[in-house]
Amino acid sequence: MKIQIKSLYNGKVLSEHTCKNNTLALTVIKACKDETDLRDADLRDADLTGADLTGADLTGADLRGADLTGADLTGADLRGADLTGADLTGAYLTGADLTGADLTGAKYADFEINKTPVLISNLKYEIIIFDNHMKIGCELHTHSQWSKFTQKEIIEKDGKEALKWWKIWKEPLLLMCKKHKEPTK
Repeated sequence: MKIQIKSLYNGKVLSEHTCKNNTLALTVIKACKDETDLRDADLRDADLTGADLTGADLTGADLRGADLTGADLTGADLRGADLTGADLTGAYLTGADLTGADLTGAKYADFEINKTPVLISNLKYEIIIFDNHMKIGCELHTHSQWSKFTQKEIIEKDGKEALKWWKIWKEPLLLMCKKHKEPTK
């Protein structure tokens, strides 16, 4: 069956792929591998679970209701993309540009995203700061939980080196969490 990805604005076919199992995900992955321009693509309700979308240009794409669980969005350009109601649980967001993306009702793990998360890379761990949660490496906890972890609990997470790292970064990261949670003026 032939699957097509079309532009939201003019209906132009941006990419097409013939596949046996009728899946949009394979078409999107192939388009990304072929470095196809997917700006303004209509990908509403697409099941992109685990898809490798590394470096994809999805500027302005309509990803409302898309399942991006575990998708690799490393370096993806999602500026202005509509991610309303999308599931980003476990998605790799290192270097992804979410500037101006609409995340209304989007979810990550068991909570809803209410504002664009802050992504920090090039430290020992990738960090994602949400309005009430922070993910450091693979550890996702509320801001309050992070502030209360004992030295022993940090060591149990990733050893003594993690504790050394946490002693340096705890205060600035928790301050960023606090500032990010505040309403934008």
